[in-house]
Amino acid sequence: MRKIPLSALGALALLAVVAVVALAGCGTQGYAAALGQSAHTTFTGDYAGSASFTPTYATYFATYYEGHLVPYVGAKTPVELRNGDCAGPLIANLTQASDDQPATSPAPPLVRQDPTQPGVDVAVNASANLWITVRAKPNDPNADILACGQPLSGRKQTFDIYPPSVGSDGTALGFTLQTPIVATQLHLAFTHPTTSAVAWVVRSGSCGGDVVATGESPKGATQANGYIFQTLDSAHWRLILAPVASSGSANSATACYSLT
Repeated sequence: MRKIPLSALGALALLAVVAVVALAGCGTQGYAAALGQSAHTTFTGDYAGSASFTPTYATYFATYYEGHLVPYVGAKTPVELRNGDCAGPLIANLTQASDDQPATSPAPPLVRQDPTQPGVDVAVNASANLWITVRAKPNDPNADILACGQPLSGRKQTFDIYPPSVGSDGTALGFTLQTPIVATQLHLAFTHPTTSAVAWVVRSGSCGGDVVATGESPKGATQANGYIFQTLDSAHWRLILAPVASSGSANSATACYSLT
């Protein structure tokens, strides 16, 4: 692996990261855990219908440029996820600081700051076709590409990013951590169009437990989808449905359901 030029401060930051992800190394390490069984629940009364929780794969990314983590908020050098090449079709922005937007069809994958470590979770399968691209300045879709690179496979690994003009024949300017993770897709299906907007909350342990994820279905909907960047825990998760006050039906009540 080529050495990455770093400032003294950047080197300290890099050492901290390497201590955490030492097993990742350069090259392939492993896939995410196998997907488990789906879970379901049904509801009656104000919210007649059903919900399904389906395990799926997602990917965690953290990009370091010139020795520093590129943050999701306030990035000076925006990071993009592209398909097939440094300047290939844009899949998703991995920072907020970009005016370049993915195509609307199919809908771009959900991107969320990881709550437990630096970086972002993205609702895509890890793949060697996913390219990380770092641009020279924020909020400019035509800004120069400073560095880019791709993983060797869909496994957990670190991979270097290089100036696009020289590629791996040059000196790496940074690297990206890629880790496949297991997430959960939520699908709500209502028997009849809802009479108000409906808020859904997934909690852990009990109907009043810690919040796992939240979302909202508009008034009149018969279906709604959610995405949870956590492994399904059907034994402990609870689904709570409640009317959104501003849209509301005064006759609708909060309801809590366990999963099977």
